[in-house]
Amino acid sequence: MATKYYIDEPRIDELADMLSKTKRIIPVIEDNDPQYRAVYMLAEKKGCGVVALSIVANALVSYQLTSRGETYWSMFAEWMMKTESSTPYYLLETHTRFLRDTPYNRLGLSRKIERLKKIYNSTLASELYDNPLKYCERIDELTNRISNILGTDPFAKTVVFAGKMYYYVCRACGASVEGEIPVPVDRRVAYVSLSSCLIKGCSSELIECSRDLMKPRYRNLVINAWIEVSKKSGIPSYNLDSIIWVLGRYIRSSRGVEGVLQHILAAYPGLSRHIDDLRRIVMEFMKCR
Repeated sequence: MATKYYIDEPRIDELADMLSKTKRIIPVIEDNDPQYRAVYMLAEKKGCGVVALSIVANALVSYQLTSRGETYWSMFAEWMMKTESSTPYYLLETHTRFLRDTPYNRLGLSRKIERLKKIYNSTLASELYDNPLKYCERIDELTNRISNILGTDPFAKTVVFAGKMYYYVCRACGASVEGEIPVPVDRRVAYVSLSSCLIKGCSSELIECSRDLMKPRYRNLVINAWIEVSKKSGIPSYNLDSIIWVLGRYIRSSRGVEGVLQHILAAYPGLSRHIDDLRRIVMEFMKCR
């Protein structure tokens, strides 16, 4: 019999209540997120126009990586900072060389380069370059534009991930954000959805079931579950994703709450002053492990 996954409705309320009481940790987590640090570093060096366009474009080809996301985004920012010319045309050339000349993102290389060309040659590219904060107050419109350009599902992982990374651009450039986008369903989000008891029905190892949840058949189940948590907690989904993505790496690979905390604090010592909130989140995210 096939596994049937389902949302644990009472768990939505429990997670929303816990997260609403610990949400002061969100800006601290985001400040410590290597993806945000890469965005901030690139914006500081090259300006918001370059960062908005290149970060959105890179998010759209950030799949099947051969390194951790933390490493990949740091190297991308360092690479793009070296470019001397910063027009969309030269950014495309620089970005393409990054994919060709570094070992981090070469699987399906030709398809990824074609995707870059679609974005960099679109009217959206010139909009982001000339008016980089245009979509900060309507972030969902940005993901709709991207899905139309690529001819893909607006809830596809890379499309909503581009929206999440654009949120980081807005944040790094001092703009407030409005509009809602779903959580991008990657390995960490899928795993935490199970380990937190938000999604139930797994009849095997959580790692194996998390692979199921990333498939189109179940992806919307995960998206809808976190949308409900977002609504009831008052925390936008892109902020929830920041928590899940940073903590999810260690929740997937470490045993026991204290072991997870030890690894997180070793990597992100800035979180130590919020240890009680951090412990509570980790405990709830690991409840069904």
